[in-house]
Amino acid sequence: DTTPFNLINVTPDDGETVGQTRKVSYLFSKALDPTSVTLANFVLKTQAGDVVTATGIALRENGTRVEISYDALPLGQYQGTIK
Repeated sequence: DTTPFNLINVTPDDGETVGQTRKVSYLFSKALDPTSVTLANFVLKTQAGDVVTATGIALRENGTRVEISYDALPLGQYQGTIK
């Protein structure tokens, strides 16, 4: 299947204020190659540009959802990048 996948949803939502969340979830339109689902390919940065160290990564929902765990993230703005 050569159809590209699309990012459908990110949780928490863009601009959403949440209290000390510990997970960021990315939902894709089709299953991802499990070998590409690594912490090196999903980077979260603070508003100041500092990389936030993840504590775990899991592939869920038949390979369509990537769930990344962190120590409690303080209230603030973050930017996620998928490589």
